[in-house]
Amino acid sequence: FQDTDLYESDFQQANLNGTTFLNAQTTGANFQSSLGLHKSSMTDSSPPFGDPLFP
Repeated sequence: FQDTDLYESDFQQANLNGTTFLNAQTTGANFQSSLGLHKSSMTDSSPPFGDPLFP
């Protein structure tokens, strides 16, 4: 039954990796929303035809 300890630690490691992945997703979402804010504030001050960099 010593193998079960190995599986247990593997499972906990997978949990850690899953949490890291979720954190990375959250960071990505935050980055995208802040990028969106940045884009909208830039297009507000752009000429009527819009900013060519941010259509």
